Amino acid sequence: MSERLQLELAVLLPDAHDGRDGCVHRLTETLDGAPGIEDVHLVDGDDGSAQLCLHYDPATTSVARIRARAEAAGAALTERYAHVLWPVTGVGHIRKARSVGESLSRIDGVMEADVAPGLVRVEFDRTRLDEARLRQALADRKVGVAGAAAGGHDEHAGHDHGGGEHGAGDHDHGGPFGERSEIIFALASASLWAIGLALELSKAAEGAPVTAVFIASALFGGYFTSREAIESVRNGRFEIDFLMLFAAVGAAVLGKWEEGALLLALTIGNICVAVLWT
Repeated sequence: MSERLQLELAVLLPDAHDGRDGCVHRLTETLDGAPGIEDVHLVDGDDGSAQLCLHYDPATTSVARIRARAEAAGAALTERYAHVLWPVTGVGHIRKARSVGESLSRIDGVMEADVAPGLVRVEFDRTRLDEARLRQALADRKVGVAGAAAGGHDEHAGHDHGGGEHGAGDHDHGGPFGERSEIIFALASASLWAIGLALELSKAAEGAPVTAVFIASALFGGYFTSREAIESVRNGRFEIDFLMLFAAVGAAVLGKWEEGALLLALTIGNICVAVLWT
């Protein structure tokens, strides 16, 4: 007749965030089917913590052997797989988070990458990737990691609670005006488009001056839109940024600068709404 043994998951895998973590699956696979162990799964403990529940045959193995095997397997996994949870700059909205997450997932050694505005969680294989290269990969994508700590698997590494040092690229918010660059560019684009329209309707100016105002509006509106579009294409997606940019370029080719500038002003406006909402 089988018996049960429950072990604290946080003790076996101190870096696992929850039961969905990849190392939890690896641990259960390692233990399941071992001599005397009939089944391994997660349960909630009395205090709500995650517990590893092992069903075993006491005639074949003992609690001491199971505990030693589980602790050894957990230590080996913890040694090999690192988990980082970093506050970041340069990820202001969901679309940016998704593109960064997809690009990180394609890096050799990254097992799992979850990116949200202001936060990055990555699980990676230390035998194929190190933290410095991961930070550099984020910096290459204009994402700065707060803090300069270099703890291999400390999920809190990189947190900065006021006045601390910052990692490479931390102050790079992707624009000349810092973290509010997108909003400033959006306001400039919309304002210039409105000025151009007013000049056109009032006949205060015609021809080249009005076109120049619309071109300036398009440049402000297209700066971040083009960056988002390029990133989307690199990740194999064709989203609204790319379509709007393509339409705006088509309008400009046809000499419809007013329409092209309006499309780009609306697109960057939508980006800013997403930034403010998140």
